[in-house]
Amino acid sequence: MRNIFGKNVTDDKNPVYDGEAAFLRQRVPAEQQAVLEEQADRLTASVKKMVCLPLVIVQVVAVIVGFICLRVFLNLWTDEDVLLWWLLAVAVVCFAAFAVLLWGNKKRRESVEQSDDYQTLTTQMEAASMGSRALLGIPADAADIEVLGYDYEMKNGKEKRTDSNWEYDTCCFYAFAQEGELFLADNVNKFAISLAAVTAVRRRMGKTKVFMWLKDEEPKSAAYKPYKVKYDEDRNVYTLPAVVVLEIAHGEATYQLVLPEYEWERVLQPLVGGAVPALTEE
Repeated sequence: MRNIFGKNVTDDKNPVYDGEAAFLRQRVPAEQQAVLEEQADRLTASVKKMVCLPLVIVQVVAVIVGFICLRVFLNLWTDEDVLLWWLLAVAVVCFAAFAVLLWGNKKRRESVEQSDDYQTLTTQMEAASMGSRALLGIPADAADIEVLGYDYEMKNGKEKRTDSNWEYDTCCFYAFAQEGELFLADNVNKFAISLAAVTAVRRRMGKTKVFMWLKDEEPKSAAYKPYKVKYDEDRNVYTLPAVVVLEIAHGEATYQLVLPEYEWERVLQPLVGGAVPALTEE
């Protein structure tokens, strides 16, 4: 059973979704794709200005050295050993340097975000996005939804995930339902799933690691706390205790649409109503 949004990136210039042949309804013209890519590249270049890599490296080194000096001082401390007091001084200086650099990076990011160039780029990117929405017929009231996919490459005839540190990537789409179909669209593609083809909706229990938390609210916020999401902020990886899987028949094949429980309860279930089977435990 293939994930609709499993993506074959063996040819990185022409990635293909596993569900593309079965569910892709429309794609924006090449000219619009070029506009989106240009705007995204320009915005990415601007975002990179927010972070000074050498300063980040110095921050990491400072905090590591500080912890080492503090650990040695605490383990070997005596009133009479002057050298150990120097270690404490070094630790304090390292932590102070880390704090100053952290503050400097924050100010650097705020400066870039408030610049006229950055504001212009975000406005242009939003205009390009609105152009895609018009071309794909995405209604203004379409809901934002996150589904779970993954990238893989084919090597020696076998599928190999591009990253084994997590099971899924977060994929963002607009979602809306019309005339018995569920549509999932981004700025390039629009996928259509017949609600009559959904044969089962199951809750799959078990820890599932997902890359990139993209919600405005934190996992511990009131909106998401009931779902017991664990978040590793350093790696930007979150762990779900369960996911919801829609099984979709297409010809002789069966595909699956995988999403977090909160996306099912807050977004998809209200959209599809009773047009799909009731949720059951896997």
